[in-house]
Amino acid sequence: MHEFLHTETGNDLSDPNSYGAIGEVETVINEIREQLGEDYGYRSSYQPLELYDGFKYIPFDLHSKKQIELNIVPSTNSLFIKYK
Repeated sequence: MHEFLHTETGNDLSDPNSYGAIGEVETVINEIREQLGEDYGYRSSYQPLELYDGFKYIPFDLHSKKQIELNIVPSTNSLFIKYK
């Protein structure tokens, strides 16, 4: 779905280049996540941010977004993706 929204048929939507912005594509995808329920979270930033531990984090709730912005590894009860 995400990649489809980048096509001409999907309205040529774009992704942002900076942390904290979700962009046109994720705005649409977040609407779908909202309909699926809170277990799917809400992507709070399209771009990841690398923290002091060398991992990159993508927040899926506002609590993890704030922690990541402060260079704090998100708490286990937050929604986020962590990768190298």
